[in-house]
Amino acid sequence: MSDVQYDEYFGFTDAEVCRLLADYDMTEKYSEVKEWYNGYRFGQEDIYCPWDVLNYVSDHLADPDVEPKLYWVNSSGYSDILVEMPRERMGCIFEVKYAESGPLDAACGDALAQIHEKDYAEKLRRDGMKEIHLYAVACRLKESRIVYERGEEAENRNKETNPMMQM
Repeated sequence: MSDVQYDEYFGFTDAEVCRLLADYDMTEKYSEVKEWYNGYRFGQEDIYCPWDVLNYVSDHLADPDVEPKLYWVNSSGYSDILVEMPRERMGCIFEVKYAESGPLDAACGDALAQIHEKDYAEKLRRDGMKEIHLYAVACRLKESRIVYERGEEAENRNKETNPMMQM
């Protein structure tokens, strides 16, 4: 994603992670946190996964010898990241999958299917968002792939395949 307008809204920036680690006297863990949880680039910002960073800090406070791990892999029920920009009446849905051994394209397909099956866009529509963007993200270590779909494309595809939506 190269648009710089919203780059800092999709996770923690490096400065925010440094401040968080300093607040919890964990500055010595910076390089480890950067290696494990800084894997996204939005616009001109390197972005950290907030779910992973917060869980790691919490676990580290309970056990200072805890090893880093991928926390978001086991989350479910909601999209990984749901962003609302009310002034623009625009929303973005990000679903992230970790492709342990399979191809990144297949994991992106799984993420996009989950967005549609669980109808994550419904909350955005209820909140008045008129323009919805879907991002299916797959990653494995430092390798990643993103599949993008406009919400209108998804709506049109659903109408073609689901006669109940044509009413």
